[in-house]
Amino acid sequence: TDIEITELKENGIQNILALRGDIPKDTDFPIPNQYKYAYELVQEIKERGDFCVGAACYPEGHTECAHQADDIFTAIRIAKEFDVNLTLDHCTDASRIAEELGEENYPALVGPGFCGKSKVELKNKTFTTPADLYNAGVSVSIITDAPVTPLENLPMFAGLACDAGLPYDEAWRAIPINPATHMGIADRVGSLEVGKDGDLVIWNAQDLNYICYRMGSNLAKTVIKRGEVV
Repeated sequence: TDIEITELKENGIQNILALRGDIPKDTDFPIPNQYKYAYELVQEIKERGDFCVGAACYPEGHTECAHQADDIFTAIRIAKEFDVNLTLDHCTDASRIAEELGEENYPALVGPGFCGKSKVELKNKTFTTPADLYNAGVSVSIITDAPVTPLENLPMFAGLACDAGLPYDEAWRAIPINPATHMGIADRVGSLEVGKDGDLVIWNAQDLNYICYRMGSNLAKTVIKRGEVV
């Protein structure tokens, strides 16, 4: 780890995502001399360098981790304990604790909307979650968790969230500017302003509800990338 962190410093890297990968099958866990939890890696990184550290504290596939309310609170506790930045990804159970999350003031990345409820942690998954969090004062981004679901479904997911109660303006914000703000790159992307990258899509649709009911249709009329029509 010392060598890797030194190399990151020398290359000017400032942001690190710490996570524990899926446990290999037929492996005794914990593995000797390896990290058991993401917070152990976070702690070591913080001790050895002045990095901005994000942590995937409950990645998919871990039998002892999930998307449930208690896991969300655990992630918040870890972020406070080690003084790291935190986004709450997936937020499957977030509607149950929306008021508490509003008080914590961490951004929520909600999704993906299209997936089977294949495990007990997903039983409360609903398209009303973005609206519930927004009404509680949480800054919301909508995600597809690509490639779990295709990235091109993002406008449709926003439309379904809108249809489930999220205001139109907030549904649009949940796609470009909110994610850019949560990632710390809103100074150059996420909205149409002088000096930012000129990325724009013009849709052949009157609103997000129209998009969500046109699954499989290409409603993009014009795409502009860095100021050029593509």
